[in-house]
Amino acid sequence: MSDGFFNTLGVHMLLGRGFLPGEDQPGKPKIVVLSCGTWLKRFSGRTDVVGQGVSLSGENYTIVGVLPREFAFAPGRDSEFWVPLLEKNGCELLRSCHSLDGVGRLRDGVTVQAALADLQAIAAQLERQYPDSNRGAGASVIPLSELIVGYVRPILLTLLAGAGLLLLIACVNVASLLLVRSESRRREIAVRGALGATPVRLTRQFVTEGLLLAGAGCLAGILLGGWMMTLLRKLIPLPMMVHVPFLDHVSLNRHTTLFAGAVALFATVLLAATPVLRLSFQDIRVGLVDGDRGAAGRLWRRIGANLVVVELAIAVVLLVGAGLLG
Repeated sequence: MSDGFFNTLGVHMLLGRGFLPGEDQPGKPKIVVLSCGTWLKRFSGRTDVVGQGVSLSGENYTIVGVLPREFAFAPGRDSEFWVPLLEKNGCELLRSCHSLDGVGRLRDGVTVQAALADLQAIAAQLERQYPDSNRGAGASVIPLSELIVGYVRPILLTLLAGAGLLLLIACVNVASLLLVRSESRRREIAVRGALGATPVRLTRQFVTEGLLLAGAGCLAGILLGGWMMTLLRKLIPLPMMVHVPFLDHVSLNRHTTLFAGAVALFATVLLAATPVLRLSFQDIRVGLVDGDRGAAGRLWRRIGANLVVVELAIAVVLLVGAGLLG
């Protein structure tokens, strides 16, 4: 790559330095930057590796730096050694051969569309100036993230949608159980109300119960999710992993923890609202008279039946999505 590659990406070396301006010109010393994996595997992680020599394709190179562990550049696949572009090959000396990709940063306030328009204007000018070699060459500008994850985004979104549907099924299941359980607690709530418990106090009790259920489920989900992520990474074929090296860094972090907390909060609201809405419509005297019979009324039997229909519909959608993903 050219001398400004690592600076453009904002990479800070684990050891040593990157390439200095002008070190990609012909006649300059042959230097190399190691990936972190290569440093650990081939050089045993020695801190004195900077300045040592290494033979690449029969030529001697001097190690000047080691890339950080988190560095991954998907278009570069699983490169172990990074060297400056010193000598041009036969293709790179021809105007009609386009073998190099450019990576750049947008100036503040400049959009991708504006940069594309500028490059297309330059490409049109080159086509007029060199009609033989630049005819129909054109130009394109796309975000680097789109280049890396663009073709796997549909798969990731499908996985996210499937997980969301599975979460919704679980919440509907638990909410249905709480709805049925609230019928058997009518006398308990009626007695509490008759003894002076306010609606706020009763609601606080249901919120506490929902929080305990959602918290326990969230904690179990985080532990299981961490184990499953490790398992899924091992199931990804190595040739595919080369194209998506960022998956190697997928783990529990601040973002996933915040997302799990938001999901737990949503589940708490759902689990607490189910019995609150059910019991807020009944008269305390009715609960005392009914005793422990607790037979659900026609309205709530109808709601329960509709919940089953909704749950089956969601399960079918989840099944179809899983089949298409497979």
